[in-house]
Amino acid sequence: MFCTMKFTTIRHIVTASLFVLVYPGMDSSKADESLPMLHEMQVIKAEIPASRDYFGWNLALDGDTAVIAKADGDTHRMATIYKYNEGAWESLKSVSATVIPEDGSFPEVDLDGDILLLSEDSHDESDACAPNGHCGDTGLVYVFERDLGGIDNWGLRTTLNGGHKVGSSFGSHVAIDGETAAIAAYSEDGGSASTQSMSKAGEGPIIESASVINVVENSGAIYLFERNEGGPDQWGLVQRLELENPKVDQLFGANLMLVGNTLIAETAPGWFDTNLAVFQRSVTEGASWELVQEIEVPTARIRYEAFDGMTLVHSSFDEDAQLNTYYFYERGVSGTWELVQTLQNIPGHGGLGRGGSLALDHGQLIETFKDGDVVARIFEKNGTTGLWELAANLGVSTIDVPERPNDVAVDSGRALVSGMSETESNNREGEVLAYEVAPPVNTGHAGAWYNPDTSGQGQLIDIEPENQFMFIAWFTYTDTASTNPNQQHWFTAQGNYSGNAAELVLYETLGGRFDNSQEVSTDPVGSVNLSFSNCGSGTLSYAIDSSGLQGSFPLSRAIPGTENVCQELAGDTTESLDKNDGWDGAWYDENSPGQGFLIDVHPSAEGDDFIFVAWFTYGEDSVSGQRWLTTQGPLQGTAADIVVYETTGGSFDKPITDETIPVGSMTINFTDCSNALLTYSLTDEGLEGSIEIKRAIPGTEALCQALNGQKN
Repeated sequence: MFCTMKFTTIRHIVTASLFVLVYPGMDSSKADESLPMLHEMQVIKAEIPASRDYFGWNLALDGDTAVIAKADGDTHRMATIYKYNEGAWESLKSVSATVIPEDGSFPEVDLDGDILLLSEDSHDESDACAPNGHCGDTGLVYVFERDLGGIDNWGLRTTLNGGHKVGSSFGSHVAIDGETAAIAAYSEDGGSASTQSMSKAGEGPIIESASVINVVENSGAIYLFERNEGGPDQWGLVQRLELENPKVDQLFGANLMLVGNTLIAETAPGWFDTNLAVFQRSVTEGASWELVQEIEVPTARIRYEAFDGMTLVHSSFDEDAQLNTYYFYERGVSGTWELVQTLQNIPGHGGLGRGGSLALDHGQLIETFKDGDVVARIFEKNGTTGLWELAANLGVSTIDVPERPNDVAVDSGRALVSGMSETESNNREGEVLAYEVAPPVNTGHAGAWYNPDTSGQGQLIDIEPENQFMFIAWFTYTDTASTNPNQQHWFTAQGNYSGNAAELVLYETLGGRFDNSQEVSTDPVGSVNLSFSNCGSGTLSYAIDSSGLQGSFPLSRAIPGTENVCQELAGDTTESLDKNDGWDGAWYDENSPGQGFLIDVHPSAEGDDFIFVAWFTYGEDSVSGQRWLTTQGPLQGTAADIVVYETTGGSFDKPITDETIPVGSMTINFTDCSNALLTYSLTDEGLEGSIEIKRAIPGTEALCQALNGQKN
């Protein structure tokens, strides 16, 4: 399936801000020296450095894999793939174009999972020439797969083109997410009929030739490709995007960002003007991309954007006023992107001087920025206020500071910053600095978390570090707009983590009975992405396919102070931890699968140890049959006698008032690090009993054993 679509501009124009923060007291061109300084963990250079190589011109990072592109392709090696192993990035393989690119070619790369895109927008197709004889800049994009031809071989699967249109610069920007690839041809000519091509067989999908009427030069276009379109492992062209009433030099696709079903593209109606066009993919069969919003951003020649699916950031620098401004957008209840914060400096006083490239990942924004030993700075979203603020600087300590920081990438708590210098000994060879910008997940991230905006619902997390496994139990409600609104509901999610982030499968378990061995059914219903910016705050994004719900929200500790375990383990020590710090995690009765308990314990130096338990079970008051209870109170030694509560009336991921009432009591006694005896009484319902519970995830008892001197 392929279609070309033109889009009428839909104007949801955002011009106002909820919050404007101004940083006073510092020279706008200087880094804030009061902030923490993080130094590079590693310096990465080309295997054979060469003058004007621009190593690090473009960067891509996804989990344990990084791609570093260089701009000069004289040796055919346009990008090198690295793998993260035991705290360092190791060169894995170099990939290249099949032909030597033109001198000065500037490749773009993007990476997601097992797929790598590498562009060569200045590729010249010899069989595609205009009547005037010009044959330049038709462009080509290479698609590599991780295990094609062998494990970690990164073999070439195919090449993509936009019909070999002269001067289109196909591949000027590329984006990959899942099995969708978006390719910009930002200097392609548009018009009432602009699908002309000089096709050449054997080089991926093409567009058939057509006549050109009312040509609009450099208006730009974006091409959408899908994996398995046209056959297994094929990448077929499914849609071509072009704005209605294109303008000369509009450069549609001058920047390109793709996450899930959202595509955001920069379009410049004037050289100094910028709009951001937001496209949304429908979830119906035969899904197509539709323009849903246009965001006008301030006039500026120097501008950058970043997008991670939850937050959109645009920065612009006013050269005359020496004013750098950051605009933060989030998706509102209506589905449109709304301006929620503006961050700027007062000239000569702000500490937010001219910045550069942006990279955004779940609560962390990194921007290249040169001042002294500083090459970049980190902004983080405050978990309490919900506002973005300067958090740290990235500095250089082991090499000469690059004269010009160039590109930046961040993912899973790791960051790469590239830099160039123009000196006699290093004439734009380029190097890449590797950083750790957030502590990796450890056992101490286990416990109770919640979104402060929606109290009365939350997440309980368990961590098994040996296999880097994460389990989440999410107690919430059905959505207000659903068929059965405001009823108790719960999910679980599980999978592996890497660095500071996890991509998990979301499950729904149904069919059980309260404290009963009746069989249940568990089915995948969506996905959850979770990342931590530190030991006390994080971000969760979700997509629930069964209900069409998707969104994101910040996470904070439900029990203040429980970040202490994470902080201690991040420093490779357990000296100050209490024996009771090891009880956290998922517990269950092996005779009643499909239900269980998530426990969070916070010992206190004053002896007022505290325990919180979330009980995921079943009842009679909801259509789904699901029910959850919570209980909390003092822990004395290894035993607790606490009150059981039931909370009702909320709505999924919405700040709707709920009601919490006591419904019974519970005692819990830990017999060792893997076993406990739980006794309950739900007074009004006449339910009571005792349950022998054990760890739900083998291996999660390791911290408890270490703290209590127990053996496996």
